[in-house]
Amino acid sequence: MLAVEGITDLPDGFQVEPKPKPPGFMRALAIGLATSTVLILVFFVYLAITFETPIYLLAGVVFMALAVVSDLLLWHSLQPPVLKADSVNVTSVPRSELTMIFQGQVVQRRAPYTAWVQSYVFGVGTGKVMFAAPALWFRPEDISAFAERLGIPVRGDFTQRVTGSIEER
Repeated sequence: MLAVEGITDLPDGFQVEPKPKPPGFMRALAIGLATSTVLILVFFVYLAITFETPIYLLAGVVFMALAVVSDLLLWHSLQPPVLKADSVNVTSVPRSELTMIFQGQVVQRRAPYTAWVQSYVFGVGTGKVMFAAPALWFRPEDISAFAERLGIPVRGDFTQRVTGSIEER
């Protein structure tokens, strides 16, 4: 097996680790979310004490519950994807069907804009796109090592736009 920094061997296969985020960003995000939640909760306690109305305590508890849930959702949504392969599947696609990884551009629609994002597009023999992983999350040498372990080629150069199927030029 190849020893590559971004590939982790697992008991049932292997996975490509995403590029590490700067730890300062995630630490600052966690500290900011926790600090703002505590400050707003302190504000609700202050209101309850000042106006001698316990409804502010109830509002503080409701806020705290909503803040924790939204903070966890935000934290989870900022976590990068992981490409995992075992003897049967590659990230929920049957390994036997996967025939190539194509470096192309995939459209991402998020209100109010649409953008073409450089991505590693995983396709089957007919050229059908099974899934795409944004290239900004992974190092090229890790994807090449991943493809080599899978025994499939990496094609393309991120210039071609891919919609429903991969059509090499």
